[in-house]
Amino acid sequence: MVLVALLTLVVSATTGTAAHADPTASELTKQIDKASAELEDVVESYNKLNEELNQTKDAESKLGEQMKPVKAQLDSASHEVGVIARRPTSRAA
Repeated sequence: MVLVALLTLVVSATTGTAAHADPTASELTKQIDKASAELEDVVESYNKLNEELNQTKDAESKLGEQMKPVKAQLDSASHEVGVIARRPTSRAA
């Protein structure tokens, strides 16, 4: 996949115009080196984002675990409010 992307960059860079001389081996090497450096930057960015995504997923999981007791308290309190709301009211006459 990386090789295909690199070759695509090289081919697109070398086929820009129809009226030109074929690039020399040195020019091709420079183009390949440049494309390789650009691709390396993209891969490094991807790896960094992927690492950050994994850290975010871990944090989400930890927060979910921390929320379980709070959610249980909320559910219990909501149930008690419902019980209180269903009690008949006494009216003084």
